[in-house]
Amino acid sequence: RKVKDSNKMLSHEEIYKIMQWLPVVVASAFFLINLIKGNTAAMIVIGICLAVLIALFVITKKKNVSLYKRELIMSISLPVLVFVISLFSGASYSDDFPLFIAVIAMTGLYLEPQFTRIQIILVDIFLIVMYLAHPEKSGGLSQYILCAVCFTLATILIYQVIKRGRAFIEISQESAKQSGKLLESIRS
Repeated sequence: RKVKDSNKMLSHEEIYKIMQWLPVVVASAFFLINLIKGNTAAMIVIGICLAVLIALFVITKKKNVSLYKRELIMSISLPVLVFVISLFSGASYSDDFPLFIAVIAMTGLYLEPQFTRIQIILVDIFLIVMYLAHPEKSGGLSQYILCAVCFTLATILIYQVIKRGRAFIEISQESAKQSGKLLESIRS
């Protein structure tokens, strides 16, 4: 019987698979919440987004779209999904800022760094649209501007920390590789 090594790192593909189904679970939860509350419009819109998201994931996998392109699609669709949920669920936008930050942090940690930059710009645009669509859910213009500025600064900081951490890991991996080569040459 083969025992799985618990110290083995997940592959990039395995991380992508986990990440791709996380938003499906979250969107499904919001779909059910709106179903229970009887919010038909939110349920329909979130249901459509959920169906499109699942279709995107399945079609790109079946058509053997490169992992890079699938990750790009996912990194754009995640903020879109949070945006749709924000517009149609809840009485206040204040709960949605942490969800946007979580999406950006998750993408920054596990996907290509340039996708995080795209997400930050996209979410800033969504925050403006959200205010224009439902200013009553914002807690007032000055409060909303403060939250949007804090959000942008926080996401830029998260991006810089992740970028620095990735650079440190790459340097460490290169050093380990060089040490391995040196050890092999000494043994030869």
